[in-house]
Amino acid sequence: MNNSKMLGVESCGKLLLKFSVPAVIGMTANALYDFIDRLFLSKAIGILGISAATVVRPMLITVMAFSLLIGVGTSVTISLKLGQNDKSQAEKAIGNAMLLAVAVSLLLILLGLLFKEQLLSLFGAKDEILPLARQFFIISLFGIPFQTLAHILIGACRAEGNPKLSMLTMLSSALLNFILNPAFIFILKLGIAGSALATLCSQGIVSIWLLLYFAGKNSVLRLSFKAVFPDTAILIQILSIGMASFLAQLVSSATMVILNKSLYSYGGNYAVASLGIIQALMMLVLLPVIGINQGMQPILGYNYGAGNYQRVKKTVGLALLSGTYITTIGFIILMLFQTQLFSLFAGKSQELVKAGAFGMRLFLLVLPLSSLQKIEYFEAIGSAKISIFLSLAKQLLFQIPLLFILPYFYKLKGVWLTGAVSDFFSCLLSAVFLIAALYKLKNKSRLPIKKTYVFENEA
Repeated sequence: MNNSKMLGVESCGKLLLKFSVPAVIGMTANALYDFIDRLFLSKAIGILGISAATVVRPMLITVMAFSLLIGVGTSVTISLKLGQNDKSQAEKAIGNAMLLAVAVSLLLILLGLLFKEQLLSLFGAKDEILPLARQFFIISLFGIPFQTLAHILIGACRAEGNPKLSMLTMLSSALLNFILNPAFIFILKLGIAGSALATLCSQGIVSIWLLLYFAGKNSVLRLSFKAVFPDTAILIQILSIGMASFLAQLVSSATMVILNKSLYSYGGNYAVASLGIIQALMMLVLLPVIGINQGMQPILGYNYGAGNYQRVKKTVGLALLSGTYITTIGFIILMLFQTQLFSLFAGKSQELVKAGAFGMRLFLLVLPLSSLQKIEYFEAIGSAKISIFLSLAKQLLFQIPLLFILPYFYKLKGVWLTGAVSDFFSCLLSAVFLIAALYKLKNKSRLPIKKTYVFENEA
């Protein structure tokens, strides 16, 4: 059976397992990027290295915003087109995404180089952190094309029904980063520049690998010059679907700037470094849930496009249950072993351990509920408006206003609490919209099963 055919006929549980396990493994490997970077930086440079990488993070989040804009839009478009038995349009989605990625990457590099000092100042890089942040920033800029291409092509692998290759790609990238990080930092003595260079090289290698795959004969979808030719309808669909993730990441970048500055004002470098470590640990829990979401997307997109609404509902339920299990177990581990985990980064600095443990207890208070935000039903079915609203709600409606209110009353404790309080209200909002949307599917009829078979005349 063709890989994409099984999306409409195989058991939803088996499909979610088949697509999500590789994605979870891959995303866990991806989470190791931040963890590895901060671990080696803490050993080589100490608290200043972690702080420098943390203040540059808004730029990295902004780059990720553009990667998600194109990558998520492409992945969902491919799934919907395959569900509608339109292979040529699915191939056009890959080609047009590649064209868009190159143009956006070049523009971001140019703007970053022209305004690097202003941006670093905006991010909060000052005093002894500034020279380190500048090095990390400049090298990271040149990794933008590779990061964007890798994100697009990994999503395309899953969408065409090849989650194992997606997993192997992310595992390979994480392994390369793990090998190159200490080699560049300690052996070549490149310091923080070595950390950024290791990430650039890792993503560059896997991007080339994926390009060769889609240009070859083993993929369901083929990358060709014809597919790269601009198609306005495809570009609009990609951008509209990916817009929710894009805007959410941009707002997240702005939130990160305000958060960094608030932490520095009330807690200094120890608070900023603590945030960097907390985020690295938090992503070890959340990225597997995002992996489940990524595994769910082609199943949802295909079946929604084919009209199999009962399968859509069942898949969403299984994804939410699995995600909540992961976040709950992760939360328990982080809370029980917070001192030991921070000691990995802090060395002999008990001040950093104390500051980090205090911050993590407050910042991650409602982590078990996070799958309600990360399992993105509306994005998977191409419902752009609702997806955009829910993606922006956490920061715009809750966290940014709270960053100006809670610290006024509770100082540093108030800054840390903004994470938990905003998460609680945004999870509640997401639950209300999701329950209403799934209820509406009750009255929608299921299309004949034959419409879920794709490429039926192919060998």
